[in-house]
Amino acid sequence: MSARRAARLARRAGTGPGSGVLARRAWRRLLAAGDAGDRKAIEAVWQRWLREPRPEAFEALRRWRPTFTRDICEWAVSPVASPAMRATLARLCIEHGLAPGEPVERVVFHLLTGQFEKVHDSDPDGTLITEGYQTAAPAVRAMLREALTADGDLDLPGILARTNRAAGLADNEVELLTGHLAATGEWERLWRLTTELPVRSAVTTVRRFDDWCPGDAAGRQLFARLARADPDMLAQAERELAATPTRITVLPDLRAAAFAPDGRSIVLASSDGMWQADAVRRFSLPGGQPLAQWPVPLREGALLDLGDVVVAEVHDRYHLYELTADGHRRTLADEQRYDRVGNGMNSRPLIPSGDGFITIVDGSELLVGSGRPLTVRRIPALRMPPPRWASCHPLAVDPDSGRLAVHGHRSIAVLAPSRQAVAWTDDTGPVHEAVFLGPDRLVTSDHGRLTRWQVDGRRLIPEATGPSVGWLTHVTALRDRGQVLAVGPRTHGSRMRLRLFDAETLDPADDLPALLGRPAWCVWASQDGGRIVFSDRDRTAHVHDVVSESVLDVLTRPAARLGPVDADRVDNARRRAAGGTGPEGWRRDYGPAVHEALDVLAAVLRHRLET
Repeated sequence: MSARRAARLARRAGTGPGSGVLARRAWRRLLAAGDAGDRKAIEAVWQRWLREPRPEAFEALRRWRPTFTRDICEWAVSPVASPAMRATLARLCIEHGLAPGEPVERVVFHLLTGQFEKVHDSDPDGTLITEGYQTAAPAVRAMLREALTADGDLDLPGILARTNRAAGLADNEVELLTGHLAATGEWERLWRLTTELPVRSAVTTVRRFDDWCPGDAAGRQLFARLARADPDMLAQAERELAATPTRITVLPDLRAAAFAPDGRSIVLASSDGMWQADAVRRFSLPGGQPLAQWPVPLREGALLDLGDVVVAEVHDRYHLYELTADGHRRTLADEQRYDRVGNGMNSRPLIPSGDGFITIVDGSELLVGSGRPLTVRRIPALRMPPPRWASCHPLAVDPDSGRLAVHGHRSIAVLAPSRQAVAWTDDTGPVHEAVFLGPDRLVTSDHGRLTRWQVDGRRLIPEATGPSVGWLTHVTALRDRGQVLAVGPRTHGSRMRLRLFDAETLDPADDLPALLGRPAWCVWASQDGGRIVFSDRDRTAHVHDVVSESVLDVLTRPAARLGPVDADRVDNARRRAAGGTGPEGWRRDYGPAVHEALDVLAAVLRHRLET
């Protein structure tokens, strides 16, 4: 029997003999097919019965499906089933004496189906219920709390107190548990719980203590800092950090992007992916309002925002333009031929250098722009013997040291600002993109996997190689987070998405929920890695402040799950909030609420790491 015919007969039969000749005939056919072992007929009756669990098909399904008891018990307490469906299935289970075989599952089932006497008989001390509550999913725990409250004889706070999942408790669970511990005077345990909760919950909980305080000096210091904090101000900080990312309407294909040095604007170039290209436009941040535009159609190329001027490199026929604040453009270079081999689809030939830039055209000469108005000088790219360095291509620049990474034929070199080679290797495969993690550390991509290199004397030494992850493009560094961001598929052949990788192991990372797995075709980052813009050919450029989203992630995560990496991220954010020593765009203009949250976070992390 085909699946379509089985489904049609099940609808007609109503999963039972019912009334009417057609319904009875359909049921007889399904019954005969099911008894003969027809899986499609059995599945059709089962699916129909789940939507309309009539008793007529109960015995037949029980006979046909070896897992029927387990399946019906799971659906009777499933949070995805409707309340009416759960009630009907629970009534059938009670009438036929059905229950799971495993003791913990059976006690949970009896509790959720209202069989409280069986719960008390089989679990008088609540041990099984505690274990079941501890291992349950959040939605099931919510159902268990309702059932425990409805019973009245079971001690919900006591069950919470016996769990060891304090770090994963919901807000209402924290309220119940902390109230229980305070009422019973278990101050030591209440303090341990306080130090494991998210910051705002910890600040609220510390107010439950009477005259008790921790015995150690570090504990007393944290206790005093939490007591001074205002939970309402922390809630305001969470709202400010969770501000909606900026969304800017563009043509479907975002071709180039560049953040201003002060972080207050972004320059975008987009096209329709075929013939039409939009003008280069500047937008304010975080508002996304248009500020300026230049009549430069850029279907392929790169942008670099130097603050007072924008440099645009157009590759249809090589042009290098200076775009001024008054909307004019000035040609800096116009080449008949140019060589872009090896730069890949994430071409980044415009490398910032001081108040100007560095780029390369034919692989043997650098174009160095400097001064105001910008002037371009041609200088030899690299004085190293051919054949490997007969031509080379710029890959990345380190914003701190000014070092430049270039690659030749199966070779990579790191150059000082004076263009002298600091270190190199002549034993590498194809290199399409690179990004500095620091003056002596470099990550390269061959589109299929990432490799991290370390400057060791005069040589570049490969330190780590990541797993093969399919096609990677637009590789950039989130230096505050110690991570590498790229665009690539989760599995071979799947949709392109934002991918995060740990900078040490180069393994995929998954700890930035606002960005992880977002569909994306391209991504660019600011020089410091604190802001990113990406697009999925959806006519929208999405601009995110990665620093603020990282702080929000740490602020709302249980302290029990925080570690040294999170402490480094909070310290970086505090330096940015205080002004720090970086460029203007490196700083963040946070309000008093976020400053307070950062200070409390630092105290929590300092206590956690010290103790």
